[in-house]
This record gives sequence, structure tokens and C-alpha cells, in this order.
Amino acid sequence: MREENENQICSICQNTDVQGGVEYIDDKWQQSGIFNSLSICFCGRCGFGFSVPDMSGEEVSDFYAHEYRTLDSPFFLDYKRLSKPFTNDYRSMSQILLGLQFIHWKSGDLFVDVGPGKGSSFDSAIRILENPRLLAVEYAQGAREAFRRVYNAETVECLSECSTKEIRKPKLLLSSHSLEHFTVNGAREFLTEVGKYIDNEGALVLEVPHVDLRTHSDKRTADSPHFLFFSKQSLQLLIEDCGFEILFLDSCCDSFTEEISYTPVEVIKKFTVSSITKYYIKSIASWLGLSPSIDFTNPNFHYGGDRACLRLVAKPIVRR
Repeated sequence: MREENENQICSICQNTDVQGGVEYIDDKWQQSGIFNSLSICFCGRCGFGFSVPDMSGEEVSDFYAHEYRTLDSPFFLDYKRLSKPFTNDYRSMSQILLGLQFIHWKSGDLFVDVGPGKGSSFDSAIRILENPRLLAVEYAQGAREAFRRVYNAETVECLSECSTKEIRKPKLLLSSHSLEHFTVNGAREFLTEVGKYIDNEGALVLEVPHVDLRTHSDKRTADSPHFLFFSKQSLQLLIEDCGFEILFLDSCCDSFTEEISYTPVEVIKKFTVSSITKYYIKSIASWLGLSPSIDFTNPNFHYGGDRACLRLVAKPIVRR
């Protein structure tokens, strides 16, 4: 690590205690060269990390449009052969179940996944939610036809299309491992857009890697293609600054240590919710629990301690 970067100011907490010179680890796109000149700075106060020099939105969009899912990329998807998963997608199942604690889902409500990848969250939503309407925010070529064929899901390239197409507002919006792919300005624009288009009674479920470079620097395996690195505190500050009230925020998934964690049942006990909501949650959990194929010991259902991901539920603050 090199000396402190005195020219950088943390864009999350405005602190000047920003450390620079952390090596950016890229093990996937060395030939493209897009990440070769990057290093990472991080805030000594809130733990927010960001790659430098800052890339323009056009550069980032060009990378995801032309390189991210190419044939030789580890993230390549053949949308023509897309099919429903043969196994449970525990990540999206746990995310949806967590989000349901904070909303009243009704038949026909809209579930949106921003950057759905293979669309496994749609399979989980169909299994967990009552008669969900499904929408993907994705601009990868071939995604629109694939999601319609496999899940009967609509696809838009940005949330603003919902208003132009008179699509109802999302009751549950999932952003799973997407925010870290933005620049900080892009992340703020995205969150502002989410707050504008999500239903007033809806919720955002968001998950990012837990990379607090004050303590996790030696736990990293690769940084590419991420531009932002979040501690719990910095994620909270960013979400709140973008006009959201945080309903839940904690670490989840695989543990960096052997610290005590709590299960989804204990998560429920941490919050005061209506009897109807409790009944709804209990019914869903009971239904899923009857299936021996559902493994609730999977790390995606575990929270607390020093874990690999950060997961939150938030709702936009309605200003009257």
C-alpha cells in the first residue's frame, strides 16, 4: 500500500482521510486492458472504497455492452439456450423472503430484477410470490426474448420505461450484486431512479459484496469488474443520502470468521410487524420448509458477524 492520497475526498462521508494505492486485482480481462491502470482508494472513516482514476459512464457502459458477456468471458450467457434452473437459487430465495417481511404483497404485483443474469430470481419469485408480474431491467442482446420465453417476463432497458409503457410500479425490486458495477455517480443516479419508480408501499432489496478495505484487504480474490467497494457504514450512508429509509441492513452469506450468526427466524423477531405480515411470512416459511429440497442451513439464509456480502431492505422516503 502506498502513502495516503491527500487529493481524494470520500464522496460518501466527505472525509479527507482517504488512503490510496491499493492494488486493483484483475484476473479476467487482462487482454482488454480496461482495468490495467486502476488502483483503489478507501475512506479511513466510513470504509467506502472506489477505483481510480474514475471511469466515465460511457466507458463503463461500453464495457458491459461489448465485453462483459462475450464468448470468452466468465460471465458469458447463451440466452438462446436459457432454461429454468434445476436447483434452488438460494441467494434470490433468501432475498425475496427477507423483502416480504416489509411489504404487503398482493396477487398481480410487480417484481423487478435489475440485472437478473440467468433470471433465477424469476424462478424463485414464481415459487414464493402469489401470481407475480415479472420484469427484468437488462439491455444484453437476446435477454428480452429469453426471459419472455422461459418466465413470461417483460424486459426494459431502464426503469423509466415503466412509465412510458404504463407498467405498474414495482412492489419488490431486487438489485443483487449490481451496485458495485457502477461508478459512484452512476450508483447515485440509479438509486435516485429506483426511488422515483418504486411503489410507495414497495421495497428495495439490495445486495453487494462486503469489501471494507480497512479490514478485508487480504480477503479479496479479485476486484474486476467492480468499481465500488462497500463497508456496512458506507452503504448505509449512500442509501440514506439517496432518499431511502433503511428497514434492514446486515452482512450475510459465507462467514469470514466463525462468529455467531442468526437465522431468518431470529431476523423476524428483531422487527415489529403486523399480525397479517407475520402470518404471511410464517405461511411461506412453513410451505418452503415442508420441502426437503430446501436447505435453510445454506449460508445465504444466515446473517450477522463478518460475512462476505451486505444485504439491505429499504423504502423510498415519501416527501409530501
